[in-house]
Amino acid sequence: MSKTLVLLWLGTSAAQVSHEPELESWSRARWVELAPPAPDSPAGLRHDDQWVAKIEEWLDQARVAASSLDDATAHERLADVERTLRRHPALPQAAWLLAEALHVQAALAARTAPADRAQLVARAVALEGRRAPAFGEAEGPPGGAPPVLQVTLANARGSDQIYFDGARVGRRLDLVAGEHHVRVLRRERVVWAGWVSVERSGGVSLPVQAPVPCSLDDVDGVRLDRGRVVVPAGVLCSGWAVARPRAKGGIEIASCRGSSCGPLIPWKRHDGAIYSGPPQPPPEPGFPAWATWALVGAGAAVLGVGVAWQAGAFDDPKPGATRFEFYGPGQEQKLGLSPSVRARR
Repeated sequence: MSKTLVLLWLGTSAAQVSHEPELESWSRARWVELAPPAPDSPAGLRHDDQWVAKIEEWLDQARVAASSLDDATAHERLADVERTLRRHPALPQAAWLLAEALHVQAALAARTAPADRAQLVARAVALEGRRAPAFGEAEGPPGGAPPVLQVTLANARGSDQIYFDGARVGRRLDLVAGEHHVRVLRRERVVWAGWVSVERSGGVSLPVQAPVPCSLDDVDGVRLDRGRVVVPAGVLCSGWAVARPRAKGGIEIASCRGSSCGPLIPWKRHDGAIYSGPPQPPPEPGFPAWATWALVGAGAAVLGVGVAWQAGAFDDPKPGATRFEFYGPGQEQKLGLSPSVRARR
């Protein structure tokens, strides 16, 4: 085989095993070798729900301490919350938990540092939006409504799932200025999570690692639309194929390069096979054909001679018939004849 193509099978593993003859004959006909996808990058970021329980416990302790005017203990527990959330950004609840900590901290600042309260509330609003005012609180966040920015996300693949502050978003979105929690999922694995500050409109590049070329992460998002292979942009694999079983038997398979695929072609196990039989059917037993034609030709020649003989083509002229003989000058002298045309009967 001269080339290796990574095979993306759109079907069950049992169906792929049953269609191995078709896949093998297709690869032989094209002098290629089909290989499974490359291993994906290491497993994504993991999160432990025990940290969520611990953070919620710290938040309860901070609320109790704040209502008891034990500000030192409250600030200590809130610092534990924020430090843990930044250490474990893969937690899907991270944005809401930090927003809750910021609201408790803002309540503490209202007694000792009113100027800091506005900043803390603005940070919380950026993470979870506006809250309905609690009993005794002022209406809305201080300082008026925060500015909304139009943001375009970059450096993420088309098949990646992006979550801003716990909500699934597209590549273009409107955000409140401030710090936001981001999670990027690829095939249900968190490949990056962290905190991103957005202060102005424009592009925001996420530090997401590229997938391993020709892995399932690389070709993630491939689908069929009305019998046509649709591939997301950014596929790194230089040579691969996508195949699926056919309802009428055999398979459908297409060759691909990068983010471009050819048409799906029906294929069965005997298609493209090299003919290994005789070049023509073996002769049937009996009298050879060449001998028959030779006898026919000889018979035609004998018949022609017989007809000519019967017609007198080989007889002398009949008596009384005049026959003219002409001798050239040289022949007359040699034969002792006068130059003339002799006629005899």
